[in-house]
Amino acid sequence: MSITIRKPQKDRKSFSLSKVIVDNNGIRTQTKMKLASVDSVNKNFHSKQIDYNQAITLLKDDRDTIYYKLESNTQYSHENRRRLVCRVNALLTFIGRGFKIPKLKAKQIRKISHITEKELERFVIELKNEIDKVACRIIFYTGLRTGELFGFTLSDVDFEKNLINIDKQLTRDFKIEPPKSNKERDVIFPDLLKEDLKKWFEFKDSEKELARNNLSKRFLSASRRIWGKVKHRDISPHDLRRSFAIHLIVEKDFSVTNVAFLLGDTEAVVQKYYSGYTISQNMAEMLLKKLG
Repeated sequence: MSITIRKPQKDRKSFSLSKVIVDNNGIRTQTKMKLASVDSVNKNFHSKQIDYNQAITLLKDDRDTIYYKLESNTQYSHENRRRLVCRVNALLTFIGRGFKIPKLKAKQIRKISHITEKELERFVIELKNEIDKVACRIIFYTGLRTGELFGFTLSDVDFEKNLINIDKQLTRDFKIEPPKSNKERDVIFPDLLKEDLKKWFEFKDSEKELARNNLSKRFLSASRRIWGKVKHRDISPHDLRRSFAIHLIVEKDFSVTNVAFLLGDTEAVVQKYYSGYTISQNMAEMLLKKLG
């Protein structure tokens, strides 16, 4: 029995594996074998993870070389590389290499960057452009992603019910697409944000397109003028989204489930990335008070 890797046709980069039965002379005796293990391995890979040429190297490279290539691949996040290692090990087992590569260590989650409602006022003052100030307040009080902020229109806002319908986003290359994970949702906003929302629609589309570019850099510059080069104080638009989640969970006593719905994320994501550090810190302070 031998392993074959199907070469992609034309400009495709994907590949698939198949097992064939061969005799002692290497002559194929069975053209195709349908095995559950083959389907399982093939479904776990796509061209963005491992292409045909990379798959070939798994057949000839040694253990350390394969590990180095995965560990030094900055194209993917650390968490994605960890998942890829598991899939590569399954592939190595499948093709009979006789070894596995060590799993990458889980990366420690950095201290979450976020600001409080009081700090928001100082941060807004530091921003130089009026459109940036309005964008900052809208994200902080709605938790919108940057693309969603620049994608929603006046018809999506219900000022009587204090709701914004999020069913699209504006991408970095200025294309209108469905929101992340295709999750349409309604977002609530407080009364104090109504004036900012009305002002938002007074800006021209050309002004919004200019604001869409390098918004993160302008936010970063403002935060460093206030707090200096402190990593957990480098505020980005996404950190304002985190601030929205933390504000609701810790200060307003919202459940993680409700916040996940408003953000368009899963409960696991909200618990891990948005609320975990602050909740644990808050719980510690509460327990210390009880202990006296």
